[in-house]
Amino acid sequence: MPGFRRKKTSRNNSKESADKHVNPTALIEKKIHEVLNKLANNSASVEETLWLKNVYRAVTLKKQFPKAAPRTWQGTNVMLAMACIILGGMLLFFRVGDIPALGFLSTNNVSIQVRCKALQVSLVDSAMTNIMGTDGSVFTDQLELNKLSMVTVSDTKLSFYDTISGLNAKLRNDTIFLDEIELGEASVVKIRPLKDMIYITTNGNLVRVTASFNTAEFLEPVKEKVHSSDIPLFARFESNNNKGSEVNIKFRHNGLINLLEGRRINSLLFSDSYVYGADILKYMSTIQSGKLTLHDVNRSIDLNKQDRFILQKPEGWIIDCSVENGVIDLFFKGTVRDIKAGPDGSEKDMSPRLLEYVYKNQPLSLFWGSVVFLWGLLSSIISQFKKT
Repeated sequence: MPGFRRKKTSRNNSKESADKHVNPTALIEKKIHEVLNKLANNSASVEETLWLKNVYRAVTLKKQFPKAAPRTWQGTNVMLAMACIILGGMLLFFRVGDIPALGFLSTNNVSIQVRCKALQVSLVDSAMTNIMGTDGSVFTDQLELNKLSMVTVSDTKLSFYDTISGLNAKLRNDTIFLDEIELGEASVVKIRPLKDMIYITTNGNLVRVTASFNTAEFLEPVKEKVHSSDIPLFARFESNNNKGSEVNIKFRHNGLINLLEGRRINSLLFSDSYVYGADILKYMSTIQSGKLTLHDVNRSIDLNKQDRFILQKPEGWIIDCSVENGVIDLFFKGTVRDIKAGPDGSEKDMSPRLLEYVYKNQPLSLFWGSVVFLWGLLSSIISQFKKT
């Protein structure tokens, strides 16, 4: 009995295996041939004839439906086209500097050449820095400073200290040499020439000015004349300026003078305040003319008189800054996050769009991206026409 059961199980397995390999289409075709043969011999039953008619109807209906095309490639083409459209939209909409996460597109590489009436910068130097140019001492006949904490003159009895930084100094003479104007770290400096006078305003925590002369007349803090026929006298003016108030330096100068040359900055403003009437204070652009060069796309933009010029997060170096005849000529080179320029109230964003950047710097990538987009688009259109 055990052997018989194993044999029966083996037969059942063979039957199930055979059923699995049965082709339903082949069975239907075989049945159709049998019925057709019976019809030819007039021996087909009514049920067989009806079955054959139903098969014929089913085949006819199937032919009326178009064969479904594979969806794999069509879906891929649509996805490629959509991805290219989204990428193209981003290139058209976003500008250089709009996406800080992209390191190489987070700032604009620029050069700025401007002629203006006044400017303001923020120094980045981490130590005392001299904002005077490399041409040596500047000749002047009038020097004025305010909010000082110390005034001393070598080899004289002139020595003054003020803990509240309230000292003012004013001296005049035909030959005064302004040697250095040193400012502490992170100082904000504003320069404004007016006729033959140059006004420098700073909020630096430490301000140190040195001058030399043989003869000078102090009008403040006391009225005193000093003179040395042999060795020049050296005057030192300092302000600790712990409260961060503005310290003003004013001196007369005829001719060309260089200031801030080679200094690193992280802020650049071209505006000045003007008083209208009794109490109305208005800030206006000091730009007279200029040119902005966008090195990333090799494009230049002209700046017109009194155009507002707004720079967000500029970082770089002042290559040249000269003052002469009441105007400042500045040359700055560095990076800027955002740039806006134009008439007051109608400023335009001057940062290049990402599409312009890619076109100028990666034309091959733009070409192949366009090819992929057109291929996906055309493939989708052709697929739709084939359906109809």
